[in-house]
Amino acid sequence: MQSIDPNPDWKADPKSKTKTADEAQYAAIKAKGKIEVAFVTAQENVRNSKGMYRMTVEAPTPVSLPTFSLEDRSTEDLKVMYFSIGGKADRASRSHGPI
Repeated sequence: MQSIDPNPDWKADPKSKTKTADEAQYAAIKAKGKIEVAFVTAQENVRNSKGMYRMTVEAPTPVSLPTFSLEDRSTEDLKVMYFSIGGKADRASRSHGPI
């Protein structure tokens, strides 16, 4: 969902023949306030509104990444992690120590 709200910077075009109708339409949009619509609908509304609407971007919520240390893992978990990244259990790969 995307939120759109009335554009406070909107001004009616003084040369437009529909200036009073546009001002009345903007007053109705302003009275309605912020609305939530689908993203594609929000794009269409902004495009077709002659600048009366604008899309508002919400601040992203921070994501906390899980932290872990290798010392807290069991030997079995470490073996699974090693083999999942392509580690080999053959004799040649054992030169750096037992697994």
